[in-house]
Amino acid sequence: MIPFEIRSKECATDEIREYAARRVRFALDRFRNARRVVVSLDDLNGPKGGMDKFCRIVAEFGFASVVVEEVQMDWHAAIASATHRLSRKVARELKRANRPTPRAMGYTREDTSENHNLQEAR
Repeated sequence: MIPFEIRSKECATDEIREYAARRVRFALDRFRNARRVVVSLDDLNGPKGGMDKFCRIVAEFGFASVVVEEVQMDWHAAIASATHRLSRKVARELKRANRPTPRAMGYTREDTSENHNLQEAR
């Protein structure tokens, strides 16, 4: 189970909180190494209306912290869009963290410069 926290200033109902928790769990289900997830929900304009439902998700992993922010007309759209983007961004960061570096593959600086010179000569 991922340590999970939802922060809101009295603007999100219990139903919205449950929806956010369900969507975040689904988005991060395949990433088992999440250390902590914080979802912040805020109504930027208050009762005025408009495109002001703000959702920020911060997911902390061993390799990086991933932050996604979204503003939409309603809570469901903001949460759905933010969790979708979160899943894609975490996958990209995980792929980047697991990518072998040239040094790990046994290349030296001289090897890479020789290959670069050979490519320029062609």
